[in-house]
This record gives sequence, structure tokens and C-alpha cells, in this order.
Amino acid sequence: MQRSRIWLSIALLLTAACFNPEDPLVADEGSTGPLSTTGTAATSDSTETPRTETETSTAVDSTSGAAEETSLDGASTGDTDGTTGGVDPNAEPPGTIDLTFGFNGVANPGFVDPSVVVLGARVLGDGSVVAGAYSDQDAAYVSRFFANGNLDTDYGSNGLGFRSAPVGGDENRWFGFTVSPSGRATFSAQFGSSSTFNFDRGLILFNAAGEPDPDVGTSGWVSLGTGASQIASLGVPQAQPDERILLTDGGGGNRDILRRLATGTTDPDWASSANVFALEPNVYAVDASESVLAAGADWTVMRLRGTGTVDATWGVVDPDIGENAARIVIPDFDPLEVSDVLPTDDAVFVVGSVAPSAPVAFGSVAALAGLTLAGRPLTGFGMDGATVLLATETAQETRAGAGLVVDDGILVAGVTTETGTLSVFVAKFDRQGVLDGSFGTTGVSVQTIGSGTGRLLDMGIQPNGRLLTVVGNGSQVVLVRFWL
Repeated sequence: MQRSRIWLSIALLLTAACFNPEDPLVADEGSTGPLSTTGTAATSDSTETPRTETETSTAVDSTSGAAEETSLDGASTGDTDGTTGGVDPNAEPPGTIDLTFGFNGVANPGFVDPSVVVLGARVLGDGSVVAGAYSDQDAAYVSRFFANGNLDTDYGSNGLGFRSAPVGGDENRWFGFTVSPSGRATFSAQFGSSSTFNFDRGLILFNAAGEPDPDVGTSGWVSLGTGASQIASLGVPQAQPDERILLTDGGGGNRDILRRLATGTTDPDWASSANVFALEPNVYAVDASESVLAAGADWTVMRLRGTGTVDATWGVVDPDIGENAARIVIPDFDPLEVSDVLPTDDAVFVVGSVAPSAPVAFGSVAALAGLTLAGRPLTGFGMDGATVLLATETAQETRAGAGLVVDDGILVAGVTTETGTLSVFVAKFDRQGVLDGSFGTTGVSVQTIGSGTGRLLDMGIQPNGRLLTVVGNGSQVVLVRFWL
């Protein structure tokens, strides 16, 4: 109780400069629930009719051999989870852990090879998960898990796809991993030797069956260039809804955004040099106009036309970039990373993590910001266009990993740590950035999953209407499912 009062005092002092004292971080005395800087809901300057974020996956069917799989229309095919035509008579309140999944709501399938490091994952439209990892810096691995968390042994070779590094060396680097809606996996990496100063950077692509794609490049390897320096490094790739791949190339404050076809080859419709200078984006999204929103770790968002040219109507000219951009500033917090960008028909939401500018009892919090379609702060959203969240009042770190717009709000998921314990959290906000008290405990649901320093890789709504979150923790892929 005393610790709670002390923590609340520190938090209130931290936010006093930028938040109305009548709307502080809210928690009942003695509560261990979430603390958020959202105030009273206000009317937004945009209409509340967001585009629902849904998958349009054509991934390989994951129902065979799985006891709990559901068809894409939500009807149960195994009917072991109680669903009937997508309506479950035994549904629990929103935010409740789904105890019918895995062991008490948690499945921990991991990779066949325990020496790997999980790099990324995606929840596909059929509810399955494709995850990517690397091992000892010399090979790429992919695995696929059914919607019930079981390993798909028909994927790759006995559940594991493998591709060795195309170039030998002692300076190999793995930058990122993405999965397209159809289940094609892509790694960005650089291989080379510090003794020969010969480096080759490019993409490793797997087909939807978990095999290095024999129809792409050299057994799935597509080189994007060689050189004698590691400065020209790649960014994290991200697959678009149409299967094309976005990523950055370059370094030293002079980076280009590349767009590649699903085969890894150059997209002829994209500008030859979509230069973003110092932005260094690692998160992308495509809006309704097919423009690309590119966000960097400093919470700066640029918009590029569908051809790769900068949209001069978005935001304002940023002096550090020299181009139009929307730079999100949250008073009393410093930017750490952006995890997701969520465009809708009337607004753009940005999900990520920030750190207190002054020393306090926690190191990071999740953050959610709203922008208009012109790249300006969204009036009436949170406090000055943004809100921050500590998953529990005693959490030491809270980091967001993904966001999702649903019909009645915005979901933000991530991980939180306290004295070595790792937990996954899901928070639900309304369209004004206020926690939805009908979800979980005062808007947040938290589930402990063990120890470590894992990170949330993705979340998605399965055909049975439940929310699946994916955490990478060393070689482990941890799946946690919630009721919605």
C-alpha cells in the first residue's frame, strides 16, 4: 500500500507539467492495475468510423492435423473449442485469458532447434503463426504453428524450414523478418568477413510451404548489393497487403526506402531513390490511398505516395529530415521505438514505447498517439494527441509491440517486466485514447509467461474471434490467447 502511494506520487509529479491535475494517472488505492495518462473522453475532430483491420490471408490451410482449428468464416471445424458458426455460448468477458488454449491460455511451442534466436512472427488470417529465427549467425529458420499452438510438422522439413547463409564470414548480421499475408517469409541480412572486407546484403525468401523459394534468386537468396563496408546496411523488412516488401537500404544518415516485389526483384512502379535521409524507418503501413506511412524510432512519420515520392501535404517540413513529416512529441517522455502504424479512413494511430525524461520508478511505458489524415495531432485524443500506459503500477518496463484497430476501439499489446518476471499485456482504448473499462481489469489484461527479456512480435484475431498474441523470448515462441 505504501509503495503504491509513493509510486503514484512520483508518477503524478512526472505528468504534472503536461496533464490536467484533475485527470491524473488513475488507480484505486492499493490497486495493482494499469496506470494511464488518459483523461476524460473528448470529441475527436474526425468521425468515429474506423476501418476494421482484418487479414485477407490466402495462407496454406492449417486445419489438417489440428484438433482445434476453425475455418476462415469462423465456423468450428473441430468444435472442440465450443464455437458454433463463430458464436461461442461459453464466451468469457473481453480480456479474459482463454483457458481452453494451450495450458491455461499459454502455448510455448518453441523451435525444433533450441539454439536459435527468434527474430519475428506473424499471425495469419487462418489463425496460424509463422515465425522466423536465426542460429549462430549462419542460418535462417522458419516454423509454422497451428491456430491451437501445435507445430505444423508438414511445414518445411518436420516443422522447420532452413536456409544456410549464402556467404560465409564472421560478420553476419540479421536485421529483420516479415511474413506476407499468404505466408511467404522474408529475412533481411548481411553476410561478410572482417578480414576480407567483402560484404553481401540481401533477402532470404521462403515460400508458403516453408522451403527456401527455388523460384527466387539463388535458392531463395536475392542480393541487394556487395561492398567493402557494413555502413550500407538494411532495415527491417515489412510485407505489404499486396505481398510487396518494404525496407530501407543505406546508412550514415542517408537511407533509401526500397520496395521489392514478392520475388525480391525491384518494383518498377517505385521511385528509384525514395530517400528518407535521417529518418531510418523500420515500421511501415499502407493507407486507403495506397500511400506508404514510414515511421522511425524517434516517433517521426513520413508519408510517401504510391510511387515512392514524399507527400508534401503531410505534416510539416522537419528540419532534421528536410522533408515533410509528422514528428510526435509526448511531453516529459523521450522516444524509444515505434512498433506499429495503424491507418484508418479518418485517422492514423501510432503505437510504440517511450521513456520518462526524468528518473522515476519505471524505465519505459507503452504509448499510443493519434494523427489526422494530414499528419497533425488528433484533437481530443488522449492528452495533446497521445496517451501512455504502464501495464501494472509496479511494472519496471512496459513495451508495446503491436496495435490493432477493431470496430469499437484500439488494441495495444506488448510485454511488461517486473523483478525478472516477463508478462504479456493487452490494453483496449476507445477512439479518444481512453482505456475501455469493460476489457480485462480497468482496460488491461496481463498474463505472466515466465522470465527473460522477450518482446511482443505480433497479434491477430483468429477466425473464432479470439485474440492471439505472439512473444519471442530467446528460442521460444510464446502464444497467449485472450477473449474479445
